[in-house]
Amino acid sequence: MYPYNTENDGFKYNDTFTHSSWLLFIKNRLEVVKDLLKEDGLVFIQCDDNEQAYLKVLADEVFGRENYLNQVSVKMKQTSGASGGGEDKRLKKNIEYILIYTKNMNSENGFKKFNDFYDEVELFEYLETMKQLKKSWKYTRILKSVGTKEHIKTLTDGSGEPIEVYTHKGVVLEPIKKVMEEENLTEAECYLKYFDKIMRDTNAQSSIRTRVMEGVTGDHELLSIEYVPRSGKNKNKVTTVYYKGAKCDQIAWLSDIAVKRGKYIFKLEKAGTFWDGFPLNNLTKEGGVLFPNGKKPELLLQRIIEIATDEGDLVLDFFSGSGTTAAVAHKLGRKWIAIEQMDYIDEITKTRLKRVINGEDGGISKLVNWNGGGSFVYFELKRYNQAYQDGILAATSKGELDSIYNEMAQNAFLKFWFDKKDFEREESFRALSLDDRKVLLLQVLDENQLYLNHADMLDSKFKVTQEEIALTDKFYGAPNV
Repeated sequence: MYPYNTENDGFKYNDTFTHSSWLLFIKNRLEVVKDLLKEDGLVFIQCDDNEQAYLKVLADEVFGRENYLNQVSVKMKQTSGASGGGEDKRLKKNIEYILIYTKNMNSENGFKKFNDFYDEVELFEYLETMKQLKKSWKYTRILKSVGTKEHIKTLTDGSGEPIEVYTHKGVVLEPIKKVMEEENLTEAECYLKYFDKIMRDTNAQSSIRTRVMEGVTGDHELLSIEYVPRSGKNKNKVTTVYYKGAKCDQIAWLSDIAVKRGKYIFKLEKAGTFWDGFPLNNLTKEGGVLFPNGKKPELLLQRIIEIATDEGDLVLDFFSGSGTTAAVAHKLGRKWIAIEQMDYIDEITKTRLKRVINGEDGGISKLVNWNGGGSFVYFELKRYNQAYQDGILAATSKGELDSIYNEMAQNAFLKFWFDKKDFEREESFRALSLDDRKVLLLQVLDENQLYLNHADMLDSKFKVTQEEIALTDKFYGAPNV
């Protein structure tokens, strides 16, 4: 997530760059991102349409076009009612964009695929659409009972691991319509009552099914197998699969493609590149901290983190803002690093993350059963030009400013165009008011050197203490000297 180069961005960075300086600002950071990414790592860059087209070209240059994966459109604002208003000649902007790149698509250890993720559609709305389109719906039978099972054979998979095969007697399999009539249930009531037992049979082509068909003789109403898959969503877990009839048709469960929540069932649809449904009302207060602009919904970050990472993976946010990425990563069992240079980090970002550790129940907390726990370590970079900036802003007299300037002229990092002789010969500077002098001195400071570079910490002129050096070495590793 990056500053968007608008006048409304909540990050409070210099967000009114010229077009070229904004691209340079982003380019420098994308190059660092690329260096830090693992071979199969992913970067998600969210922006609006002010710079989206140019950002895509820039990211292609940094990461390589072959490493571009997707551009996702995200609904981030509600549209106005019929009265309209807002943007006059232009359509209302309610979409933002996420560019997704990997580091090395063609590497042996490079990116393979996203984790599965789904949109949700209320089941009976979906069924109504199916009827209107005159398409058939296959999940129309209930396996009320699998009867009693009897072990009949042990087969092996391609790795030589066992596949235990069972036959079943006394199976009860009935159409949903028949069950509705017998039990006087509506269609919705029947689906809710028997959600975990509603099924269809499929002609699924798999090596395991082939082994069962070839290895089992005789006519069996229902077979089941127990084995441990070596890949897929049930990897390394004991898994049961059922096969029906002489053709060994594999049974597929409604519960594999849908979820039940209370009185509702939602069908899961593979998500594409348009994402919506995120809570946008009262978003500024999510996480228990007020952040008026630029805050992202926790549900959006949950989707990004879950499709791109596994538990224990490391998530890095270069512009952490109110700390949404770190908060969600923490709740999802990921390690994380959050970077922020604005002064609201103490009141907002750190406060929010402390609330997460203490078990705050907002955002995605209830969805993932978050009850608190964990910890984080907070470091502040050694200030350099930032110290001069703070001194200028706090000065109460021209004499104080003169003292700060004299030290700046000797030790600070100043803008490349600054000429000390010309500046000191400029009589108009002496005539400026205190506030106008502050503005001019702030303009002289190089804002890219607000903090001391790691490589400069051993230079005595920067007055880094031995304690600070020891802590830095422990965090980064000792520099090569």
